Amino acid sequence: MALDIGRKCCIVVGLGRGGIGDHVAKKFSAEGYNVAMVARSSLKRLEEQIPNSKSYQCDAGDPARVTETVAAIKSDMGENIDALMYNVGSGVFKPFADTSFEEFELCFRVGPSGVFLWTKACLPSMKAGSSIGLTGATASWRGMPFTPAFAASKMATRGLSQALARDLGPSKGIHVFHVIIDGIVNIDPEESKKMGKAENQVLNPAEIADTYWHLSQQSPNCWTQEMHLGAQGAFGSIASI
Repeated sequence: MALDIGRKCCIVVGLGRGGIGDHVAKKFSAEGYNVAMVARSSLKRLEEQIPNSKSYQCDAGDPARVTETVAAIKSDMGENIDALMYNVGSGVFKPFADTSFEEFELCFRVGPSGVFLWTKACLPSMKAGSSIGLTGATASWRGMPFTPAFAASKMATRGLSQALARDLGPSKGIHVFHVIIDGIVNIDPEESKKMGKAENQVLNPAEIADTYWHLSQQSPNCWTQEMHLGAQGAFGSIASI
């Protein structure tokens, strides 16, 4: 189905498993955007479910493929990119002694390096009022014995988000925000139950997506740079406050 290039365009990088990225794509589609869905694996089934969407296979940390994919998106959806939502991360959870350099490097390649590449590729097509949203985690704020690779990459992404916000906000009117997902996302309710988590102890991905949408639509006189999200039932033991 041909896409209406008169619509606004949102690129979602990192989706396909029923989590945050999937719901962000659904939300922006429901709000009238064309949605470019980018992942390493095929998203054809998701493309059939989400109106005004098209899927693209791409390794988020491969410079040549990122450039090619953004060019393909612009060819399909028009020259303007109104929102970039980056939701990629590599969850390597091992103690330092068991973490290989390849695993450490992978976390950085798809984390802050991916943010760098996608922002570089999209920026020439983004105007004032556009937004860049980045998904963070508890590890964006603290390292643990089992997160040397994951936490280091998430902290780097957080620092990059701050640098981009201070640069692109004043100079180009582009809103850069970073969302700390502090807890378990309820992708599979049955799996959450097996972990002993009640419904009010896990984050709802559809409601997270609503938050991303709200942040992307904020007035420039009242921007959020970083937001922390946690589930009500888990606030008593929340990790980041």
